[in-house]
Amino acid sequence: MSRTLAVVIGVSRCESSAFGALPGASADAKRFSRALRTWGLASEDICVLIDEFATRAAILRALRVWPLQGADRNVRIIFFFAGHGDLVEDSANPARSVLIGYDTCPDDRAATGVLLTEVIGAI
Repeated sequence: MSRTLAVVIGVSRCESSAFGALPGASADAKRFSRALRTWGLASEDICVLIDEFATRAAILRALRVWPLQGADRNVRIIFFFAGHGDLVEDSANPARSVLIGYDTCPDDRAATGVLLTEVIGAI
């Protein structure tokens, strides 16, 4: 049987004011993590990243490194994100979906946000 882990992210405010505030995003993430505990997931199996702790590096670390730290490599990951998302298009690449973390630069969202393909690749 596989172990279930959850990565729960809520970004209500970003470092850049170019992304408007989403007051409910952090609250939604906190509520979701409480619901997971109610449904039987242990607190140590839930990684919660809120606002300034939800940087690109922290999100990718939570997806790529944290699940592998346990002895059991057979894990199922629940991923929850509440915050801004965007579709990034440029002439060199097809349109890509990106999640906006706390430290995402509005002028370079593809490089400083978290691409949905990175999330899918990690889980």
